[in-house]
Amino acid sequence: MSYQGLDFYNIEEMLSPEEIMVRDTVRSFVEEEFLPLIEDSFEEAKFPLDIIPRVADLGLFGIKTRGYGCAGMNDTS
Repeated sequence: MSYQGLDFYNIEEMLSPEEIMVRDTVRSFVEEEFLPLIEDSFEEAKFPLDIIPRVADLGLFGIKTRGYGCAGMNDTS
């Protein structure tokens, strides 16, 4: 399954290559690693804590912060 959204407002053409890379990386992570855990996690009423290190590896925590090993990306990313 691969998300194929509709871009009614042509936002894609306004994104920088870096923003597209971030979007595609996060989209792939969600589809491949996070969504398969959702159903069981919902049924068990638990958050899948084992996914947190992977989110950190992707650099998604503090994504807007500059320095401290954070990405320092813009609001769109």
